[in-house]
Amino acid sequence: MITLILGLLIGIGLGILAGLTPGLHINILSVVLLTYSSFFGFLGVEGLMVAIVSMAIVANYFEFIKALLFGIPDEGNVLSVYPTQRLLMDGRGLEAIKLCGFGCLCIMLLAIALFPIMSPVIGFVHSYMRKYTGVLLLAISLHLMIRDKKKEAFVVFTLSGVLGLFALNMAMKEPLLPLLTGMFGLSMLLTSGNRVPKQMASVVVEVEKRSSILGIVVGFLGVSILSVIPAIGPTQASLLSSELRDKRNYKEFLISIGGINTADIIFSILALWTIGKPRSGAIAAVSELAGTLSSSQLYMLLVACLVSGIVGYFLMMAFGSFVCKRVHKLDYGKIKYGVAAFVSFLTFTLDPILGLVVLALSTAIGWYAERHDVNKSHCMGCLIIPTILYYLR
Repeated sequence: MITLILGLLIGIGLGILAGLTPGLHINILSVVLLTYSSFFGFLGVEGLMVAIVSMAIVANYFEFIKALLFGIPDEGNVLSVYPTQRLLMDGRGLEAIKLCGFGCLCIMLLAIALFPIMSPVIGFVHSYMRKYTGVLLLAISLHLMIRDKKKEAFVVFTLSGVLGLFALNMAMKEPLLPLLTGMFGLSMLLTSGNRVPKQMASVVVEVEKRSSILGIVVGFLGVSILSVIPAIGPTQASLLSSELRDKRNYKEFLISIGGINTADIIFSILALWTIGKPRSGAIAAVSELAGTLSSSQLYMLLVACLVSGIVGYFLMMAFGSFVCKRVHKLDYGKIKYGVAAFVSFLTFTLDPILGLVVLALSTAIGWYAERHDVNKSHCMGCLIIPTILYYLR
């Protein structure tokens, strides 16, 4: 029991670190923990499994704070950057944190509660839906572009798709870092002001009961899509479920997208348990440690998700409040250019030439979308088009 508690605490600490540090993804830390598992021998195999799962859950909470303050997204929360940055510039950054945190917690709890119901059907649906993945993604993408009624939406989707094909098929170590950060982060940071307005010290977020329920349900449906359709990531699932949301209700949107990436950890455990195929790097590391999960290990991991999810929520609220009270005192102009320099340096160390080329081109595509007021979700063509071509070939 002591080793499990230690694993939980270490995982929570690493989750905070991974969530706030640009470029430090939970998959990277999972590989590090797996590689140096002998160093953590005092935890035992199960303690290390708990550490990895707890880290993955908590990191997904704190990634929203990183996206809010620096505009640096991860693959699972890119669509949150635009509305959270707008709330930050309106002095309501804490509201964005509370909405995302609420979604993270509620949808994760719902995923754990419905775990027994989802287990019997996931294997059958997974194998059945695989052959329709490409067609489904293509149909949804065309629908979203037609709905926007802007030719620029098609341009953004196509250009981002071409760039995605280039980046993902080249010998790059971390193609998603320059690809997503340029489109969703730097393009917005470099066109924003040099000062963040003073944030409201305390925020009472009033959300209609209907919006809360719908945001949670839609977010859960997005996670369900993740679990049954191969190659669908958190952001693509958000796009697929977006048709059920009120496009003008940013509160409902942030609640739904807040929980998708966190609950994806639960469904990755579900996929490992039912079909033996973990859907995330973190759970793949757990699979290497455990091999085939036993019933007791399954319950142990779900309890670890539950506890770290609750703790992560309160830590996110406390840290978010602390940051929002002080962020207006910072020179945001220096910060944003510092972030741009840091991301460029990090990209250069990973992929010297190709990385910087992809970063520059992705930033230009994001800037084009900003200038023509095109929904940034079309930039996800960088992942959707390669996925469509893979499944239609």
